[in-house]
Amino acid sequence: MNARATRVGPPIMEILRRKNEPEAGRIGPVTQNIHGKPDIVSIIESEGLSLKKRGRDLWTICPFHPEKTPSFKVCREKQSFYCFGCGKGGDVITFIMLYHNLSFKDALDYLGLNGRPSLQPTDPVKVQKRKLIESFRTWEQSYYRALCRKRLLLIHMTRDLATMEEVEERAPLIHALPMIEHKLDILWHGSDEEKFILWREVKNGI
Repeated sequence: MNARATRVGPPIMEILRRKNEPEAGRIGPVTQNIHGKPDIVSIIESEGLSLKKRGRDLWTICPFHPEKTPSFKVCREKQSFYCFGCGKGGDVITFIMLYHNLSFKDALDYLGLNGRPSLQPTDPVKVQKRKLIESFRTWEQSYYRALCRKRLLLIHMTRDLATMEEVEERAPLIHALPMIEHKLDILWHGSDEEKFILWREVKNGI
């Protein structure tokens, strides 16, 4: 599988690339001094994440890294979030900075905390771009979980082979494991461009 490409055509790749441009600002304790912040639960849900109540808190799959089970906790009482998988956490401003790769000032503008109207997208084109990104992230998480299940199944089916006949019979399964692990490595460590190339190959049945 070719992990490099000089250009990727569909719009989603350009959208993902812009999301990964360096931040103009940084996350700092000043975010705790802004009063009148919008409800973190409402904002996270408006960005397309589905929160499930467990105990006193809300949980979902982390949008910042691939994972099999939800480790992203949202606490309405403290108006904060924290992921036990990747360690990212903070308040609603921090979330918007990370999720949209914005500077602190731009995140305030996005949430309407600078005395100006909120910049949350209402333009149909911007809304569609956000939906494309959310759809891509959903596929990324779902495909990662499917590959993990398939890998465990293949390991189980190729364990304790006693004879050469058994090895030959299950050779296709044995040879499939390295490719599955390669794809898992792309989804866990790869760039968005590498993930998009993988998505395109999966979609085209390669």
